[in-house]
Amino acid sequence: MRVLLIEEQPLYHDAVRELLGARIGRIEMSTAVIVADALESISRNPPDLVIADFSTGDICGRPGIEGIVAQANAMVITLDARVIGSHLRRAQAAGAKAYIPKTSTRELMGAAFNVVLAGGAYFPDITVSDSEAIAADWTRRLTTRQAEVLKLLGQGLSNRDIAEALGISVATVKLHVHAILKVAGVRNRTGAVLKARG
Repeated sequence: MRVLLIEEQPLYHDAVRELLGARIGRIEMSTAVIVADALESISRNPPDLVIADFSTGDICGRPGIEGIVAQANAMVITLDARVIGSHLRRAQAAGAKAYIPKTSTRELMGAAFNVVLAGGAYFPDITVSDSEAIAADWTRRLTTRQAEVLKLLGQGLSNRDIAEALGISVATVKLHVHAILKVAGVRNRTGAVLKARG
């Protein structure tokens, strides 16, 4: 089985390979850390299963998880470092087959994989506050580049560092930050990061 894992943390690469290998035997796993690379990999070597982590790069931007599900023509499982109701709903609406919190036990995660591999779906029952849903929904209105800038803001990078990381000018970063603040309805970058984190 060909598996594409969209995940920034190398530790999870081995864990996912081990969990899947125990259930389906031999797997051929490739990895990506941003949506653009994932879409290129899907087009070059279509996977049978895609596992996408919501905390990865620009997955909450556009085309994001929706683009991955649409292009993959495969089972898509989403993981999330924190349980965020709007992410769960977004995964369901996009057509993903599962939303699995990374805080799940090994047994639960394995069982969720089994359900999906058997043709089912796994979405835990979680309670979501209205304020959390409102907080997360605004990020969908960001462009892919603005989502990248927001992610780097969340890592504490300065405008100069963001410009260097993305290969753009400091002035362009400032324009993106201004647009992010306007969409978020906050006064500063810290407010935008906190609002994005729910």
